[in-house]
Amino acid sequence: MPNPSPSISLEACGKLLGAAQSACAASPQVAGSSTPNWDALANSFASLSAALAWGAFLLAVISVLAAVGIGAYVLRQSRKLARRVARQEAQVRVEEWLRDEAPKAIRLSLEELTQSSQSGIRTAAADGIGEEIG
Repeated sequence: MPNPSPSISLEACGKLLGAAQSACAASPQVAGSSTPNWDALANSFASLSAALAWGAFLLAVISVLAAVGIGAYVLRQSRKLARRVARQEAQVRVEEWLRDEAPKAIRLSLEELTQSSQSGIRTAAADGIGEEIG
Protein backbone atom coordinates (compact mmCIF):
# COMPACT_ATOMS: atom_id res chain seq x y z
CA MET A 1 0.00 0.00 0.00
CA PRO A 2 1.29 3.44 -0.83
CA ASN A 3 1.95 6.04 1.92
CA PRO A 4 -0.88 8.66 1.94
CA SER A 5 1.26 11.47 3.35
CA PRO A 6 3.37 13.41 0.89
CA SER A 7 7.03 13.09 1.35
CA ILE A 8 9.23 16.11 1.91
CA SER A 9 12.91 16.38 1.55
CA LEU A 10 15.24 15.97 4.48
CA GLU A 11 16.46 19.54 4.06
CA ALA A 12 12.90 20.98 4.25
CA CYS A 13 12.20 18.91 7.34
CA GLY A 14 15.31 20.26 9.01
CA LYS A 15 14.29 23.85 8.25
CA LEU A 16 10.85 23.24 9.74
CA LEU A 17 12.31 21.76 12.91
CA GLY A 18 14.79 24.62 13.20
CA ALA A 19 12.04 27.19 12.79
CA ALA A 20 9.93 25.44 15.43
CA GLN A 21 12.81 25.38 17.91
CA SER A 22 13.72 29.01 17.34
CA ALA A 23 10.08 30.09 17.82
CA CYS A 24 9.96 28.38 21.20
CA ALA A 25 13.29 29.74 22.36
CA ALA A 26 13.51 32.90 24.46
CA SER A 27 13.70 36.05 22.44
CA PRO A 28 16.97 37.86 22.76
CA GLN A 29 17.00 41.24 24.53
CA VAL A 30 17.32 44.24 22.31
CA ALA A 31 20.30 46.23 23.26
CA GLY A 32 19.40 49.86 23.78
CA SER A 33 21.03 52.94 25.13
CA SER A 34 21.50 52.93 28.88
CA THR A 35 20.78 56.66 29.29
CA PRO A 36 17.27 57.94 28.64
CA ASN A 37 16.63 60.77 26.22
CA TRP A 38 15.88 63.55 28.73
CA ASP A 39 14.88 66.07 26.07
CA ALA A 40 12.17 63.80 24.72
CA LEU A 41 10.96 63.06 28.25
CA ALA A 42 10.80 66.77 29.09
CA ASN A 43 8.88 67.48 25.87
CA SER A 44 6.46 64.67 26.67
CA PHE A 45 5.77 66.04 30.17
CA ALA A 46 5.38 69.56 28.78
CA SER A 47 2.83 68.29 26.27
CA LEU A 48 0.90 66.46 28.97
CA SER A 49 0.99 69.53 31.20
CA ALA A 50 -0.33 71.75 28.42
CA ALA A 51 -3.09 69.26 27.60
CA LEU A 52 -4.14 69.11 31.26
CA ALA A 53 -4.11 72.91 31.50
CA TRP A 54 -6.34 73.28 28.43
CA GLY A 55 -8.64 70.57 29.73
CA ALA A 56 -8.94 72.30 33.09
CA PHE A 57 -9.58 75.64 31.38
CA LEU A 58 -12.33 74.19 29.18
CA LEU A 59 -13.89 72.46 32.17
CA ALA A 60 -13.89 75.75 34.09
CA VAL A 61 -15.52 77.60 31.17
CA ILE A 62 -18.19 74.91 30.83
CA SER A 63 -18.81 75.01 34.60
CA VAL A 64 -19.23 78.79 34.60
CA LEU A 65 -21.62 78.67 31.65
CA ALA A 66 -23.62 75.89 33.29
CA ALA A 67 -23.78 77.84 36.55
CA VAL A 68 -25.03 80.97 34.77
CA GLY A 69 -27.63 78.97 32.86
CA ILE A 70 -28.86 77.15 35.93
CA GLY A 71 -28.93 80.41 37.89
CA ALA A 72 -31.04 82.09 35.20
CA TYR A 73 -33.43 79.12 35.16
CA VAL A 74 -33.79 79.15 38.96
CA LEU A 75 -34.33 82.92 38.96
CA ARG A 76 -37.06 82.67 36.30
CA GLN A 77 -38.82 79.84 38.14
CA SER A 78 -38.64 81.64 41.49
CA ARG A 79 -40.13 84.80 40.00
CA LYS A 80 -43.00 82.79 38.50
CA LEU A 81 -43.61 81.12 41.84
CA ALA A 82 -43.49 84.44 43.70
CA ARG A 83 -46.03 86.00 41.32
CA ARG A 84 -48.36 83.02 41.65
CA VAL A 85 -48.15 83.04 45.46
CA ALA A 86 -48.66 86.82 45.56
CA ARG A 87 -51.80 86.52 43.38
CA GLN A 88 -53.17 83.77 45.59
CA GLU A 89 -52.42 85.70 48.77
CA ALA A 90 -53.98 88.88 47.36
CA GLN A 91 -57.09 86.93 46.39
CA VAL A 92 -57.36 85.51 49.91
CA ARG A 93 -56.90 88.97 51.49
CA VAL A 94 -59.51 90.55 49.22
CA GLU A 95 -61.99 87.77 49.99
CA GLU A 96 -61.36 88.20 53.73
CA TRP A 97 -61.86 91.96 53.47
CA LEU A 98 -65.05 91.55 51.46
CA ARG A 99 -66.35 89.05 53.98
CA ASP A 100 -65.33 90.88 57.18
CA GLU A 101 -64.80 94.60 56.56
CA ALA A 102 -66.83 95.51 53.47
CA PRO A 103 -70.29 95.04 55.08
CA LYS A 104 -69.29 97.38 57.93
CA ALA A 105 -67.98 100.02 55.54
CA ILE A 106 -71.09 99.79 53.37
CA ARG A 107 -73.34 100.03 56.43
CA LEU A 108 -71.52 103.15 57.68
CA SER A 109 -71.71 104.78 54.27
CA LEU A 110 -75.43 104.06 54.02
CA GLU A 111 -76.06 105.46 57.51
CA GLU A 112 -74.22 108.67 56.65
CA LEU A 113 -76.07 108.91 53.35
CA THR A 114 -79.49 108.37 54.93
CA GLN A 115 -78.77 110.83 57.75
CA SER A 116 -77.65 113.53 55.37
CA SER A 117 -80.57 112.97 53.03
CA GLN A 118 -83.07 112.89 55.91
CA SER A 119 -81.69 116.06 57.43
CA GLY A 120 -81.81 117.65 53.98
CA ILE A 121 -85.45 116.62 53.63
CA ARG A 122 -86.27 117.94 57.10
CA THR A 123 -84.60 121.26 56.36
CA ALA A 124 -86.45 121.60 53.06
CA ALA A 125 -89.72 120.64 54.73
CA ALA A 126 -89.15 123.18 57.51
CA ASP A 127 -88.35 125.85 54.96
CA GLY A 128 -91.49 124.94 53.03
CA ILE A 129 -93.64 125.13 56.14
CA GLY A 130 -92.11 128.44 57.14
CA GLU A 131 -92.87 129.93 53.77
CA GLU A 132 -96.45 128.75 53.90
CA ILE A 133 -96.94 130.29 57.26
CA GLY A 134 -95.29 133.25 56.52
